[in-house]
Amino acid sequence: MCFNPCRSAVSLEKRRYIGNGFNLDLAYITDRIIAMGFPSSGKEYMYRNPWKQTKKFLNHFHGDNYKVYNLCCEKDRQYDHGKFNDQVECFPFEDHQAPPIGLIHKFCRSVDEFLKANSSNVVAVHCKAGKGRTGLMICAYLLYSGRFNSPAQAMEYYGDKRTKDGKGVTIPSQKRFIRYYNTVLDKGFPNSRKTKLLKFYISSLPVGMETFVVIYERAHDTLSPYSVMKFEASFTKKESQCYTIDENTKKRIQNVKAKIAGSTHKAIFEENKAQEFEGDIKVVVYKKKMKKKNFLFSAWVNTAFIPSTNRVVAMKADLDKCKKSLPQDVKLVMHFTGEDNPAGPTRGEKLLALSKKAAEEEIHQAANGGGESSMAIGELPRGLEDVTVLPRTPSTRSSKQLETHEIEVAMTPNSRKDAHIEHLETEMSTLKEALKDMMDEQSTNTEELKLRLNEASSDKRRLELELVEKTQDFASALFDMEQQLSYTKDEVQRITKEKEVLEAKVGELESVPTKTLNDIIEDLEEQNKEIRSENEGLRSKLSEREKSDKLIEETFSESPVPVEASTEPGKTELVGSLNVSLDKMNQLMALLKKEQDANEELNRKLQNFLSMEKEDLDINNFVDNLDAR
Repeated sequence: MCFNPCRSAVSLEKRRYIGNGFNLDLAYITDRIIAMGFPSSGKEYMYRNPWKQTKKFLNHFHGDNYKVYNLCCEKDRQYDHGKFNDQVECFPFEDHQAPPIGLIHKFCRSVDEFLKANSSNVVAVHCKAGKGRTGLMICAYLLYSGRFNSPAQAMEYYGDKRTKDGKGVTIPSQKRFIRYYNTVLDKGFPNSRKTKLLKFYISSLPVGMETFVVIYERAHDTLSPYSVMKFEASFTKKESQCYTIDENTKKRIQNVKAKIAGSTHKAIFEENKAQEFEGDIKVVVYKKKMKKKNFLFSAWVNTAFIPSTNRVVAMKADLDKCKKSLPQDVKLVMHFTGEDNPAGPTRGEKLLALSKKAAEEEIHQAANGGGESSMAIGELPRGLEDVTVLPRTPSTRSSKQLETHEIEVAMTPNSRKDAHIEHLETEMSTLKEALKDMMDEQSTNTEELKLRLNEASSDKRRLELELVEKTQDFASALFDMEQQLSYTKDEVQRITKEKEVLEAKVGELESVPTKTLNDIIEDLEEQNKEIRSENEGLRSKLSEREKSDKLIEETFSESPVPVEASTEPGKTELVGSLNVSLDKMNQLMALLKKEQDANEELNRKLQNFLSMEKEDLDINNFVDNLDAR
């Protein structure tokens, strides 16, 4: 019990189970799913869940119908499964990281099989703190079991059940992988996708900042939580450089040069030099050097879920553990090769195709005798207004365009018309593809906006719940204050009564006659005089005895008696008499010393008595002590 305040402090905003003799970092997400902190031993026993108490809780409420799931991969987070009757299963991955999709699916199947085996079965899921990794897996199972169809709803529900502030799963990459898994449940596992990184850049960084970028890969066909480094880039003021890491030799192979342009750190690769990735990849950005203290942010993505635009965009809210000191508009963008057309047409190339089509339409209409084009020269398709284009005038057309124009003018009207129709069909096909790509990109943006809207709704709901909870806390605090005020009033009344009683006693003491006190003082002085006279008598007797002893010594020293048999008895009697006198003298000295000590003690008490305040004098006790004396 003495460690419960420490454990509550470590739990922070997580809900605890308090009752029935238990105080544990543990919460029921559903009637059959428990989220809890690590069942600890040793020193951690003081501030985390004691494993014995955790086992006692599970046995008390669920008997043998429980199973524990350990999500920790740290060596010091493994324990003997016998502690929980060998009902333990491990699905390990790193703290604050995203797990392999296959590991999520395997976990969900295991939990589902155990819960369906017996209607009384429950599962207890834990990582280290029992919040992030635990929340990711539980939210995935809530989607797997059909309890929720939306990742946002599942995460909001978990946050409300596990924490007081609604902040359950907070790592953006973990949220992203919950959405990935929901896509798997809707559409099945996507095909594995190998892709190359053609370009990446980080924008809106503080001007002058130097960064170090590392990209790791976790193979798609493994459930291992660990990954290997495959790429690194260094952006410095003097020289910026990119390297790919050989998988076999682990050597760094120089790639293309990177550059810093203002607040943007950018690198572009030729396809034959670009690094290939497959499965889960993790981007980590440091400040200047790859040291833990220089960490800026990181992000996990899976190549199978890259949008059709072949571009991954992560804003600050999408980056893991992003430093608060970075600007709000900081952004990580990565361009990958497509599945069919590795490079794909850029938006500028698509726009040039549209411009060419518009120019040729003008030529065709001019050859056929006028008319207006279907698109004004200055007008651009929706979504391309932000791209700069050269003016479409004959003076700025390429020599190839002018040559085509001259050939078309030389043709007969019919042949020119047929050729132009065929050309229009080709251009129309190109335009459809460009429009399709733009619609796909717009659809992706719409999905992102919907996700953000759902997250905003979740935040709104969380804030509403937090407001209700704080209102309840305020009402409870107000009630406690009223109770405390009532108790304080009772205490004031009690103290007032005690004060009245003390005042009455003080009045009684003040009413004691002064004459009685003076009489006691006179008696004490008389006793002191008697003791002093006795002391004087003892001193005079002692002085006489000393004189007698001295006289005897002088007598023996001046006229020594011959040692004869006739005089020996007289000398013996004299020595014996002297010894007796000395013994009596010692006894008298001891008695005198004792009387002096008693006299000094009496004088000290008398002085203390005389110096005491009248109102503080306890007369009865003093008289009793005096009588005893």
